[in-house]
Amino acid sequence: MFRCLTITADSVKFKGNSGISTNTTDNSTGNAGQITINAKSLVLENQGGIRTNTEGNSTRDAGTIIINADSISLENKSNISAQTVSGDGGNITLTLQDLLLLRDGSKITTTAGTEKQGGDGGDITIEADLIVAFLEENSDITANAFDGMGGNITLTAQGIFGFNFPDQPTNFSDITASSERGVDGDIKINILGVNPSQGLVELPTTVVDPSRLIAATCADTVKVASDDSKGDEFIITGRGGLPPSPLDPIISRTVIADWVTLDNSATENYQSQRHSPAAREESARKGPRRRIVEAQGWLIGPDGTVILTPFPTTPETWANSWRKSPSCEDLRRISNGS
Repeated sequence: MFRCLTITADSVKFKGNSGISTNTTDNSTGNAGQITINAKSLVLENQGGIRTNTEGNSTRDAGTIIINADSISLENKSNISAQTVSGDGGNITLTLQDLLLLRDGSKITTTAGTEKQGGDGGDITIEADLIVAFLEENSDITANAFDGMGGNITLTAQGIFGFNFPDQPTNFSDITASSERGVDGDIKINILGVNPSQGLVELPTTVVDPSRLIAATCADTVKVASDDSKGDEFIITGRGGLPPSPLDPIISRTVIADWVTLDNSATENYQSQRHSPAAREESARKGPRRRIVEAQGWLIGPDGTVILTPFPTTPETWANSWRKSPSCEDLRRISNGS
């Protein structure tokens, strides 16, 4: 019996029902030994496995599996297993820098009492950047038990994808720590997020006097929302008008306010100018303003130019129009461009 088996390599791969194990049998007098692997990459394919299990009628406990790697990939029913027939399941600790991937019915298990006997489920501790499976492929992480207590599962990662967390195992990819007759174990998920304090810039704490943001450029003789005693002022009040700062945009809710009220003398001066003889003469010189109407028809001018007309130009459209039919003089004037 091995007490401890350690493998250190750049890359470790087990394929085609191969692997390493420290199992116990009926005649074993001790527990299964520990397996430790240190590698950048660990790949298990086609039922490849790392196992420290008990077999037959052995009541011994499973051993411990410790793996330190950049990434681990389990494919096509491969497994990392520390499970027992009736003893306590072993513990599995995986410490990864990047990805843990489970595909096509692969398992990581510390289940105890696989023959419906006693024993507590072992603990599973996994640290990785990502823990990934595909939901319909039935790849599981389990620390279950039958008569004993379920084991504890602790997962720490940036993201965990493709797993369910049911009370009992299903035909989908599950993470379970249940016990059929005993007490269920605990599943603890630690999702590592971004530190909210990262990337923050400390802003200046100097208080700015808003009155210093407005330049006093008005002459003393000009009054802008002010009285005689205070001199020049710029007042922002109520809803709408100007934004608080020249750099701020005018938002859609802004209401244009009437900020200026003419005094009586200014009003009388405006009215007198409006009705002065010069104003009436200018209005008469310009003549009546032409009214813009929707085009009702069209003609072809002598030079081939298409001319839109304010009245129908065909007998078929005259009857459907509210406008009177054109006279010969109208048609002649439009054709000549006058």
